[in-house]
Parts: sequence; structure tokens; C-alpha cells
Amino acid sequence: MPSDLNVVDDFSLPCDASMASCGNASFRSDDEEGHSGTHSASRSDGGRSSTDSNVAETLVKQENRTVNVSRIVVILILIGAMIATAYFVFRFTREGEVEAYDDAFHNVAGKLTSAMVSDTSLKFWMARTISDATAMMLKTTNSTAINLFIPQEDWDNISRESRFHGNANMVSWNPLLKTDSERIIFEEFTKTKTFTVGTEPECFVCGDERRAYSNVNHLVDIPGFGIFPCGLLENTGRQGVIPAGNCAFITNVGLNQGCNCIDLDPSVEVLTNEVDIPEHLWKMDPNIDMPVEEPYNNAPYLPIWTTAVLEVVKLPVMYNQMSDPITKRSVDAMLESTLPVISETFYREGAYYRDYAAYPSETSTILQFPVFLDDNIVGTVSLEVRWSNFVSFTFPPLANLVDIVIENSCGQNFTFTVDPVSDTMILIGEGDLHDRKFDASHSYSSTFEDYDDVVTGASATLPPEGMELSYCRYRFHVFGTEKFQDEYITSQPMIFAIITASVFLFTSIVFIVYDMAVTRRQQKITERANQTSAIVSSLFPTNIRDRLYNEAGKSKKKGDMTMRVSKLRMQSFLSEDNNDASEIASEPIADLFPMATVMFLDIAGFTAWSSEREPSQVFKLLEGVYQAFDKVAKKMQVFKVETIGDSYVAVCGLPTHRDGHAPVMVRFASSCLKAMARVTRELEVFLGPSTGDLRARVGLHSGPVTAGVLRGEKARFQLFGDTVNTASRIESTGMPGKIHASKNTVDLLIEAGKGHWATKREELVSLKGKGEVQTFWVSPHFFASQTQSTLSETSASSPTSLPTSHTDKSSKHETLRQRLVEWNVEVLNVHLEQVVIGRGKKAGPSNPRAMAELEEAILEGRHDQDVIDEMCEILPMPTFKQVQSSTASKVSPLVKAQLRAFVERISLMYGSSEEIPFHNFEHVSHVVMSASKLMNRIVNPDGIDYKQDSESVALQIHNSTYGISSDPLLRFAAVFSALIHDCKHTGLTNAELVALGTPEAIRYHNKTVAEQNSVDLAWKILMESKFKDLRACIYSNEEELLHFHKLMVNAVMATDIADKDLKAYRENRWELAFKDKAEKNLDSMDRDRKATIVFEYIIQASDVAHTMQHWATYQKFNCRLFEERYIAWLNGHMEKEPSLGWYGGEIWFFDNYIIPLAKKLYKCGVFGVSYHEFLNYANENRKEWEMKGEAIVAKMKSDCDAKYAKQLALKMNEQHDATAQ
Repeated sequence: MPSDLNVVDDFSLPCDASMASCGNASFRSDDEEGHSGTHSASRSDGGRSSTDSNVAETLVKQENRTVNVSRIVVILILIGAMIATAYFVFRFTREGEVEAYDDAFHNVAGKLTSAMVSDTSLKFWMARTISDATAMMLKTTNSTAINLFIPQEDWDNISRESRFHGNANMVSWNPLLKTDSERIIFEEFTKTKTFTVGTEPECFVCGDERRAYSNVNHLVDIPGFGIFPCGLLENTGRQGVIPAGNCAFITNVGLNQGCNCIDLDPSVEVLTNEVDIPEHLWKMDPNIDMPVEEPYNNAPYLPIWTTAVLEVVKLPVMYNQMSDPITKRSVDAMLESTLPVISETFYREGAYYRDYAAYPSETSTILQFPVFLDDNIVGTVSLEVRWSNFVSFTFPPLANLVDIVIENSCGQNFTFTVDPVSDTMILIGEGDLHDRKFDASHSYSSTFEDYDDVVTGASATLPPEGMELSYCRYRFHVFGTEKFQDEYITSQPMIFAIITASVFLFTSIVFIVYDMAVTRRQQKITERANQTSAIVSSLFPTNIRDRLYNEAGKSKKKGDMTMRVSKLRMQSFLSEDNNDASEIASEPIADLFPMATVMFLDIAGFTAWSSEREPSQVFKLLEGVYQAFDKVAKKMQVFKVETIGDSYVAVCGLPTHRDGHAPVMVRFASSCLKAMARVTRELEVFLGPSTGDLRARVGLHSGPVTAGVLRGEKARFQLFGDTVNTASRIESTGMPGKIHASKNTVDLLIEAGKGHWATKREELVSLKGKGEVQTFWVSPHFFASQTQSTLSETSASSPTSLPTSHTDKSSKHETLRQRLVEWNVEVLNVHLEQVVIGRGKKAGPSNPRAMAELEEAILEGRHDQDVIDEMCEILPMPTFKQVQSSTASKVSPLVKAQLRAFVERISLMYGSSEEIPFHNFEHVSHVVMSASKLMNRIVNPDGIDYKQDSESVALQIHNSTYGISSDPLLRFAAVFSALIHDCKHTGLTNAELVALGTPEAIRYHNKTVAEQNSVDLAWKILMESKFKDLRACIYSNEEELLHFHKLMVNAVMATDIADKDLKAYRENRWELAFKDKAEKNLDSMDRDRKATIVFEYIIQASDVAHTMQHWATYQKFNCRLFEERYIAWLNGHMEKEPSLGWYGGEIWFFDNYIIPLAKKLYKCGVFGVSYHEFLNYANENRKEWEMKGEAIVAKMKSDCDAKYAKQLALKMNEQHDATAQ
């Protein structure tokens, strides 16, 4: 083949003609050999092309293999370098830290140990100096130990160095009395001597002898002296220990650092600098914790005689130290060895240290140094030192991060740490408590031999020959701690190692990314070369055919995937959040499912129920119910489609096929009904009466369903088809609390062996587009179809046919009453908590006696005036106050228990629904709910710009509501008044009570009888002693008490809408408050007048709220009121049977009271646009009553005639007899 063809083979054909013509041109030079030559050339080229291709592929594979191996080697080298470098960086850095840690520890520990030994030596030498001075005094004064008297000033000078530089708490000369005779001589000698504690003039730190510090244990830091309690400063000043030149300085420092001076009671005996010298030696009796005389015959004795102290409480002169076992052991050891000793370590506890020393409970030791006269020990010089300030120098840095263990050969160990603030040692505990892991590597100790050298070096004599020191030799240990180690052993080595590894890792990643980019580029170049080669190869017929086959194969494979891809996309959409509108460009996600079961569930009575509640309560119910349904759906693998209002739609059998979907859906529907009953009962306490009575209707239908995704903005999964429409209509024709199913679904149940779950509905059901069809009631709890069929038919045809006994009625009434009590308690409790929050910490002072007298005066005042006389034209409203929300203002359990008891008592003052159909506790609870709803609308009105800061929003609400929003006590009073406003209501009007001449009518002068009686009854109950904590929570002072009582009176009196005088009085106040008054020019009186009249109209609206709510709610209470009036007529309290004027009376009531009242709620302006709800419902109910009222009245009369047939017959007979006479 010519060389130019090789170029063409490798790259592309250099011609613009068609591929065929280019091909012919390529072989034109070989035509000399004829046709056969052309054919053989063609075959040769084909074989050559195949061979070249195989060789190229082999070469590519070899090169790829070499590149891949090289790539792996480079990556392994990088990883190895990364690990090695990171390891060495970590190791070298950590070794540097460990070396620094070791050096620092040994430096600190060495200094501490050396200082402890040096300080021990210092104290022995100080004691040696004092001992030598005492011995010299004995010689120069020709005294003996029995009669040596050292003036206090001289002893202070001798011991000053030991006290102020050796930190000895007490330095004393103690004569050794070896016999009782010496003791008697010594006691006689001491009676002739007196001396003072200190030699300085008295320093009164509070400026006067009769003034003293009140906080004696408060610590102050005296520069140059140390940290002392206020009481110690005062005592040292009184006893002449404070140098005269330092008195003013120490006094000022004490006052500036918090020592408080007070006047002493005249009976208090003040401390002086004179020392009381007991007549006899004494000791502490441990049984009574009191000093007692030391008995004779206990020689030898070692009394404290001349003493100087660093901390003065009371000098222990004449105290026999040999009476203390620890001191006796140390003195005995000293007498035996003639060497000075340090006693065992002990706690400053017991009566001795309580009365004679400061710093009780600290650990101390006593150094006893012998005093010699003519080579005989005649006494001792003792230094008592606290271990906390044993060290007299400043601790080195980081000393607070080590443990110091003081050990002696008496078997004691004490562990200390250093307080860097006070520069003292703090006891951690008795025993060796250091961290054991530092035993070997980081510990530093002195030896007992070091201690022996200190003792023998400071001693004036040598021990007897052959005797070795054995009593309480001390040595000191310093151990490292985690805190000390953490100062040096840090995470930096690891950080450096990670940074180093990260650099290598980043480099490796860059290499890999670059290699991937190069590989991808090479692949693209290879693909382009292959494409060019394919174009060249396609010039041949065989290659063209192969390409067509390949394309056909790809198309076929794509076609086979279409159905699977559609279903997979649908399932993916349903399992993930997918609202991507860009998918619209692709094929729709939809499919037909030949068999599935669809469920529609609707909450019966929801619309009427929601009209009585706030929006937040409506959503609380829906969220609670739907979340319960969702949990069941997830557990049973039922697919939730959507929720529309109070309807819940679910399906089983798609998007994944599932056998037995009908039984599963029945079980699911049954579980939903149970969950609905449980959730509504639980929420009734929070959402009010009748919540627990809500039930759901369920409809099921099975059949083919078209399902798909409607893409675009807020894409949704949708069901379509006749099955969905039928399921919806099956639900709408069902009954609350039951599962209504079509024949299709029941057929599937029968196929699954669950036919006994279904019971045929007695009557046929008319469905739109299908006519009358047979449906079924289903439940997975039906076990015997025949038995269940009988029961179901009975219940379906006559749900109230079974007679109800009196016991059943009483039990039902009691259950309802208890449910209502719990709900009312929760409502009142919420408003009461707001009262507590609003009151905050600014409540006025309360005088319990004045409060009790005022409460009694209100009760007693009932004898002199009626409740109605206490009505106020204007109730004062509070000024604006921004209330901070608080979670710590919950009403106490005790108050809530009393609130529950109060509501329980009030509930028992209402008759049952059988006795009083309308004015009963259920109706009162409805009024409470309405009052609470209206009050919440005031607190959160519409029309407010809530984007402002909280204080601006609160101020705007305050102004727009005339201050009502800022008075939580008013809101509580409104709900409280709604609860009590019909107490002991008999079902009769005030006019009927007056006509009967009841005691209540006489008591209240025939004016607003029932309402005044309700106030008195409720107030008397509230004033009972068992509710004192509840009262204290409602009002905290006299002002709040009067305000609450006035609010309650005005509220309850407002519910008397039949009294013409009160109505006219209220209308006049409305006109005065809201006619021609510019809102911006309101003074406080105008604002309070508006608030008062609005408050009263809110109570009125709550009392008749059922007329401004859903039609079903209005009719429920309208029927009950009609029945109550019917009973009054039967009992002879009404002249006309109530149905005669009921229809027109309701229209008049709407036109002249309800609708005007709703308009007033609008005009007062406190509800924003929410007033539309009240007015719209009032207008709609009035319109519907006008259309249906006459038929409803006839039905109500018919029902009452049937219910009270016996009483009606009796009344008719009485009327007939009266007419006959």
C-alpha cells in the first residue's frame, strides 16, 4: 500500500467528496491488475487493518500496564514518605517535650525537697537559739525551772524570729515538773505572777472597744504579713500583739477588704490583753470537751508557762502537755534520747484547739527542744507549726502542679498540693494519694538520713552511745501529676505530624487528580482516534452492516429499559424529596397499576369543632392525628398520598406491587380509628370539650389506579381514576367511627380468607354516577360473621334503640364532668401562669393581716349591699410594662392542686344535662373556651406589624387594646368569671325567679338574681382556708385583690342581657366611650372606659358564642336551650309553650342582639380583622335559621313531646281539669 494511505489510515481522508468516491479514488492506482487485483487488495487491506489493530491494542495494553505500575509505585513512595516523615516529626517533637518536662519537674521537685529539709533545719536551729537563751536566763537569774519567770516582752523578742520567719504558730517555755512536790511549788509560784498576751498597746481595729467585726471568718490579705481571718485581726489587736506602728495600716486594710464593724451588745465581755492564769495545771477532758484540773500523781508534768503566739485566740497557760498522748510520746522520746524531736502529725481538732487556737482542723506538728541546766533537762521549748505554712519561702513556679507527700517513721503519710494564691500548702488527704504512674519516672525524695543530719546538727548534745534516732523521722516526696505533665506533653507533636502528613496527602491528591485528568484526556484522544478508525472502517460494506446492527441493538436495549426506568423513577421520586422542575423536559413519570386499595378518611364534625377554636388549636389537633396516622402507615408500609384539610388519603398496592393490599388497608384503617380516639382523648385536656368525641369516617375501594408525578413547581404524586373518586364517595356516605368499604374491596377480603371481617350494610347507598350500590362495614375485629351481622344491623338501624339505665346516665355524666374539670383546670392554669409572669418581681408589698381583713370585709359587705352595687363604670387598666418571658414562673403543684379542687367544687354546683339541659357545666365550659379564645385574640391581634422589635410590638398591642393586653389578671378574671357565672342555675330566668319569690330573689331585691347569687357562691368558696395558696397566686396584695374582685363582678353582671336597666346603662357607656373619640387624643380615663366596656362585651360574646360559630354548634346549644325552656313550661313557670314564639324570637335575637354585638366587637378595634369570623357566622346562622327554623322548631317540639310524654300528659290532664272546674 502506498505510504500516503498509511497517513490516511492513521488520521483522516484528505478529500471533500463523499466516502464512496474517496474510496474509489484510493484504489484507482491498482486497476492495472484488473478486477481480481482490486478484490485481493481489498481483502489484503482488511486483513492488514485487523492485524494493525491487534498490534495497536497489544501495545496500548502494555503501555497502560507500565503506566499503571508506575502510578502505583509513585503513590506507594508518596505514602511511605508521608508515614516516615510524619513519624519522625512526631518522635523528635515529643522527645523534646519529654526532655523539657523532665528538666522542669526535677528542677521544681529538687527545690521543693531541698526547701522542706532546709526549713526543717531552720526550725530546729531557731528552737536551739531559744533553748540556749532560756538556759542562760536560768543561770543568770539563779532560777530553776520551777520559778523561772520571763517577762512577756523579752519572750516576744526571743521568739519573734521563730514566729514571723519560721511560721511557728506558738512558741512556749515549758518547765519539766518531775514530781508532785515540784508541781505544788510551781503552782504557788504562778499565783504571784501576771503578764499580758502582747507587749504593744491595744489596737481597736473598729476604732472603739465596744465595736467588733461581725464576719469573723472572712479572710483578708495583709501585705507583708499574710492571709488572716477578720476575727484573728481583732483579737491580736485587743491583746497587744499588733505593733503600734502597724495598727492604722492593718485597720484600713481590713475595712477595705470586707471586714464589717458592728456595735457589741452591752452584755458581751470583750477580750483584753491580760492573761488569766489558772491556779492549777489543767487538761482537756474529752468526755465533756471542757478544761479540768490535772490530777496529782501523774508526774512528770510539762505545763505551758511563757508563750508567744502568731495567732491569738486564748493563751493555754498552765496546760499540761503531757496530758496529750501525742505530745507525751514525743517528750518521752526526747527525754530518752536528749535530742530534739518533731511529734507525729495531728489535726487541730477537739476542744483545746477550738478554744485556744485559730485555724481548726488543719494538720500540725510540735517541735520539742530540750533546755539543759547542768546537763539535766529542766524543760522544753516547743514550736507548734502548721504544715500548710511550714515552708517559709516563696514556692517556685509550677509548684502547684505537683503532689507533696510528707512521710514519717510513725507510719503516717499526708498528701499536699500548693495553693499559688496564698502561697501555702493545701491538704489533699491523709495517706499517700499521689498518682502511682509517676512512681518510677517522676518522683523526688529526701531521706530519713537527711532528717537525722538535721536533728543531730542542731542538737546541743549527742544521743547516748549506741542509740539511733527512731521516733518520727520525717522525709519529703514530690511526685509529678497529670496537670504538670500536660504543661509540657501537649498535642503539638501530633498536630505537626498531621500537618506534615496533610502536605504529603495533598501532594498525593494533586498527583492523582492530575493523573486522572491526563488519563481522561488520553481516553478522549483514544476515543476520537477510534471514531476516526470506525469512520474509515465503515467505508466497507461489512463494517457498515455491523454498525447498523450495533445501533439497532442499542435501540432495542433502550426500549426494554423503558418500563423499568419509568417505575424506578417513580419509586425514586416517592422515596426522596424531588421538586426539580427541570425534569419536565424528560418523559412523564406515570404508570397504571391494575389493582390497589385507596382509603379516604375524614374527621366528622371537624368544621363545627374548629369554628369554636383558635387556629393554633386546630393545627395542634390535625398534627397530632396525622402524625399518629403516619406512624401507623410507616409501620404497615402503606403509602400516604396527601392530606387535604381534615381528609387523609392513603393507598396500598402501589408504587410497589403488593399482594393482600385490601386486608392490609382494613387493618390500617382500623388502627387509624384507634389512634384517632386515643389522640383526641389525650388532647381534650388542651383543646377543650367535645375534642374527645370527634370520630373519623373511612371509605375504602379497590381497583385500577393511574399514578404519577405532576412535575413543575411543588411537584406532587397524584392518583387518578374512577377508583379514587369511588373511594371518596364511599367515605362521604359512611358513619363516624366505622370503616365503609365497597364490594370490590370486600371481594378481595373474601379471596384473602377475611370475608368474616365484612358485614353487609342494611340499606343501599346512592353514589354519584353509579346509582344505588351495596356497601359493607368492615373491621379486622369481626370474628363471627353471623353474630357480628346481627349486632351491626342492630346498631346501624337503631343506634339508640337500647334503653339506657339511670346508672349508665349518671356514669356518663360523671365521666364528662371529670373530663371538663381537667380541661378547665388547664385553661385557668395557663392564664394564671401569665398572671405570675406579668407580676414578676414588682408585685407590691403584701400585708397578710390587711389582706385577710379586706377579704373578710368583702364577705361581710354582702349584708349591707348587693353584688350589683359593686359594679364599676371604669376599671383602671395598668400602664405599659414590657414583660420578659420566663420559664421559671410555673404555678406550683400545690396551687394547681387547689385550682383543681376549686374547679371540682364549682362543677358540682351545676346540674346535669338531664336536669338542666342548657345552663350546665358543659355549656359553661364552652363559655370558658370562647372567653379564652377571645382573650388570646386580643393578646395577638391582627393588623400589627410584628416585624418590629418585641417592645415596640408589645406597646402597639397595648395601645390598640386599651391596655387589656398588659393586664393578665383581667384575662384570668374573664375566664374565671365565665366558669362561675351560672353557679346553681336552676334553668329559670330571673323574671321567673322573681315571680316565684325565691329566697335569692328576695335577697337580691329582684335584680339580676341568678348572676349575683353566682358571684356570692363562688366567692365564698374561694375564700375558704383550703384555697389560701390559690388566692395568694391570683392576687398578691390588696390592690390586686380589689382589682380582681371588681373585674369578676363586672364580668358576671354583664351576662344578664335581659335586664333593661343594665342594658341601657351599658349602651350609654358604649356611646360615651366610642362615639366621636379620636384614638390619638385619649386620656387615661377614656382608655380605661373603653377597656371596661370592651371587657364586658367580650364576656357577653363568650356567653352567646355558640350563635357566632358553626351552624352545628349553634343548633346543638339552641336545641338544649329549647329543651330547658320546655321543662320550665312543663313545670308551670312559663305561660306559653316555647315553640309558639321560638322561630321569631331567634330572628329577633339575631337582629337586635347577636349581630349588633358582633359589630361592636368590630368597632372596638381590639381584634383587628378577626371580627369577620364572628359577624360572618352570625349572619350565616341567621340566614339559615330563617330558611330552616320553622321545621327545626317543629322537630324540637316533637322530640321534647316524645321525651317528656308522661309529664306532658300529666300537664294536659291538669289543664283539662282546671278548665272543667
